Amino acid sequence: MSSTNNTSAAAVPEYRKKVVKTMNEQEAKKKEGINLLIPQPSPHGHARMYHDYKWTNAERNRFNSDGTLPFNFDNVPPNLAPTPIGMWIFDGRGSTDTSMPEIEVDPVPDLERNKAIVVVDFGIPEYLCMIPPGLCRLVATTPGKARLAMNAFTASHPNGTQEHFPAE
Repeated sequence: MSSTNNTSAAAVPEYRKKVVKTMNEQEAKKKEGINLLIPQPSPHGHARMYHDYKWTNAERNRFNSDGTLPFNFDNVPPNLAPTPIGMWIFDGRGSTDTSMPEIEVDPVPDLERNKAIVVVDFGIPEYLCMIPPGLCRLVATTPGKARLAMNAFTASHPNGTQEHFPAE
């Protein structure tokens, strides 16, 4: 029997806030600059990515002292305009070795047409799974419910399809 995880906008799970916080911290440590917006009012969040953005010493010191992300938007070079990235965060606690749980979300997002980062929390301590845009899709199982599946090309070329990082 599969489990169902409710990711409706009515219930903003604590794990979603934790994922956003974790990703912000991890990207800040890598100094690559993905800035996720909080709060996330629905499962579909947004990120802004700045490639090759260099922190100033003041920004780095501020982050180290109070955790503030080092983005002074006035100082971002004009050639590094923010790129909106769709993001879905799913609760995968209920997965088995062979199956993801059903996800209850209305409407079911079209992850193939509308590319988005997919983050899955499997409930494993110190572990999150991030799947880059375009590598997975949602297969509708019943109205308002779906199951994550990897695209055929991705399944046959698994190298680089997932990035794992600690949850804290």
